[in-house]
Amino acid sequence: DTAREYFAQRLQLPSESVVVHGVAGAVAGLAATSATCPAENVKTVLQALPHLSNAQACRQIFNLGGFRAFFRGWIPLYAKLGPHTLVTFIVLEQLRLQWSSMTPS
Repeated sequence: DTAREYFAQRLQLPSESVVVHGVAGAVAGLAATSATCPAENVKTVLQALPHLSNAQACRQIFNLGGFRAFFRGWIPLYAKLGPHTLVTFIVLEQLRLQWSSMTPS
């Protein structure tokens, strides 16, 4: 709700606007992608080399490209997660609005 209010104020739109929900969803997609990209890269190494432990996979990724290597593939991952998160935010907020208008206060 804090992010929604922030974007509503910055965009000068009502907080219940679909545009505000879309922007909040897109930003949430950025956060989700940044949080999950390292785990996706470790998972990929573990699938290719199943004999490695998680720690060994992390070391291998780090040795091949440093800290930035954990974020390799960030853009394709955002292309997958971004639209999903955006649509999820819009749908859930619209459902919440509909539900709140149907229930007695």
